[in-house]
Amino acid sequence: MSARLTIRSRSAMAINRPTWTCVRASFHASRYASPPIRRTTSVFQAITLTTRPFSSSSSSNNNNNNNNNNSKTRHQTTSQKTTNNPSPNQNRRRNLVLLATSATLLTSYLLLHLTLLHNPSLLSPSPLSPTTFSPFTITSLTPISPSSFLLTLTPKPPAPPLLLPFAPTPPHPHLPPLHHAWHHGLWSVEIKQPQLQVARSYTPLPPLSDADLASGTLRFLIRRVDGGEVSTYLSTLPVSATIELRGPHLGFDVAARLGGEDSVVFLAGGTGVAVAMQVVRALGRLPVGERPRVEVLWASRARGDCEGGMRLGG
Repeated sequence: MSARLTIRSRSAMAINRPTWTCVRASFHASRYASPPIRRTTSVFQAITLTTRPFSSSSSSNNNNNNNNNNSKTRHQTTSQKTTNNPSPNQNRRRNLVLLATSATLLTSYLLLHLTLLHNPSLLSPSPLSPTTFSPFTITSLTPISPSSFLLTLTPKPPAPPLLLPFAPTPPHPHLPPLHHAWHHGLWSVEIKQPQLQVARSYTPLPPLSDADLASGTLRFLIRRVDGGEVSTYLSTLPVSATIELRGPHLGFDVAARLGGEDSVVFLAGGTGVAVAMQVVRALGRLPVGERPRVEVLWASRARGDCEGGMRLGG
């Protein structure tokens, strides 16, 4: 780079003053030189920068999340379009599934309904058995004498089936074993005392009507004994209380053992008259030409237990 320097001088303006020389330098750059820097503009300029921590992993995660969200949005949009505008094959398949499901449910219900009509006891299996106790409700407790009372029990009716509103009404679960016991002849049940966990056998009296037989109502003649665990417990129970029974326990089949005899004499003492009444009922159900003559002799220790009795020997 070459330059040419030109110096110009100016004469003094006064005799006694010093001479000032102004030098003006002029650079003539060649064609390869950079243009001169203008002194009126600053070379450096202050710029304020604000920095923050930057993680390449978080940035990539954000980008991935954004991409996933965008893909989910596109998938949802595609699914909504597919749902809103199902194809004919999808409509046909859905109709076939609904038709097959409806036909299966209807067929199953009809088969179950026909099965229950043929055997309605399937709705309520019998809980009364010789090995387990079943609940009964006291419907009446009538005193007969100072020491005896008549106890009436009724089984609770079965609950209607909730899932089968049009199913036939099931029979009472206690009725099949009770009907079998009444047809047998002599039978008894056990009544439990829950506090002491003891049970005593009692013989039911014959039903007064067909309604009592159909509802499973049982009646007992019970004499309260001093120190008796079960009889004393039963005499203190109120009406609507629940007691537990186990049975039936089948006893002597008097009709099968009758043979060709035409007369039967039964001796009963106290509450044992219930057994005698069962014998009379069992023999009274025989055909007219086969019924024997039955005589029952009933005695009791206490005069008050013999209602309507009369004094003998003066």
